[in-house]
Amino acid sequence: MKKASIVLFVLFFAVVANSFAQSSAPTDFFAGKWEYTVKGTPNGDAKFVTNLMRKDGKLTGELVDPTDATKPKIAITNIEESSDKIVIYFTAQGYDLNLDLSKVDNDNLKGTLFNMFESKGVRIKEMAAPADFYAGKWEISIMGTPNGDSKLTTELIRKDGKLTGELKDPSGKMDSAIPIETIIEEKGKIILGFTAQGYNISMDLGKVDDDNLKGSIMDGRFDAAAKRIK
Repeated sequence: MKKASIVLFVLFFAVVANSFAQSSAPTDFFAGKWEYTVKGTPNGDAKFVTNLMRKDGKLTGELVDPTDATKPKIAITNIEESSDKIVIYFTAQGYDLNLDLSKVDNDNLKGTLFNMFESKGVRIKEMAAPADFYAGKWEISIMGTPNGDSKLTTELIRKDGKLTGELKDPSGKMDSAIPIETIIEEKGKIILGFTAQGYNISMDLGKVDDDNLKGSIMDGRFDAAAKRIK
């Protein structure tokens, strides 16, 4: 009787453990945020991030270069999936490519790009966004000005419910900081207004992810991007 009780207990524990293991996996496994790494391309190792979403029963998304928010996104043209495998089709530099990845565990994939380059995928775990998203330190890049690309830094601080701050030149070439005169916050977007060299300038920056913004300055004349300084 005692031996039978032990056997029943072991069986019960195994069933519970198995159920827990199964429930810990995502219900829609391939949906969500992933970072893909492709090794050994002619241009070196490459990284992409994506947020795969299911629409009308099919996964959709786009590939983004996490190292440069100014690069255009790559549209995913088709996704084939099975219980343990996903194939992502897209076009880059004039070539039709496919990223073929198989499940390793709940957070990792492994396979090849175009059956040539070793590739892997790692699930990006969701982290809580800052409670006051735009507050904090940022590095701002402005591309293609007559004087070339330029960088500015700022620390946005909330006072009496409104953000305030100033723009500084991290290279030290600019003698004094530029006060930010107006800051308009919208859903997924911030607009900074300031005066430089006698011109009233506005910088529009939209949220890319929790640490990056992308937009333009002077009504779209020059591209701009901002990266959170941690």
